[in-house]
Amino acid sequence: MGRSNRAPPTGKTPEPKKGQLTSSLRQFLVTPADLTTQPHCADSIMASEDSAPSSPASDLQTGGSERPPWLDRLRALPTKGDLHSATSELGATIRQDIQALRADLQGLTDRMSHVEAACDTLREAQNTLAEAAETS
Repeated sequence: MGRSNRAPPTGKTPEPKKGQLTSSLRQFLVTPADLTTQPHCADSIMASEDSAPSSPASDLQTGGSERPPWLDRLRALPTKGDLHSATSELGATIRQDIQALRADLQGLTDRMSHVEAACDTLREAQNTLAEAAETS
């Protein structure tokens, strides 16, 4: 009937292993077709790193015999200038659309003021007719 000295669970999640982090990042850089053609891509990278120590920048500059499959996709990403011009064009388009909407809204406002003026005129005419009918 004694109490156990077991610590209550803290609710911490176990930290992922380094291999799991690499594989989760790899899914964004490597397509499924690349995975089927190169099933042991991580092992071959580790072997090449062990055999000849070199930096990734020097491999890319010398045009190594094997280019990583994600390199073309990385180079195809838009540059800062591309993004700046795209946002500028988008901003100009939005400003033009807003001007067109403002013009439409102004036209509707003018039409509504004409309708309200006509309603006021009709109400006044109705009131004068009602007053004339009461006096007679």
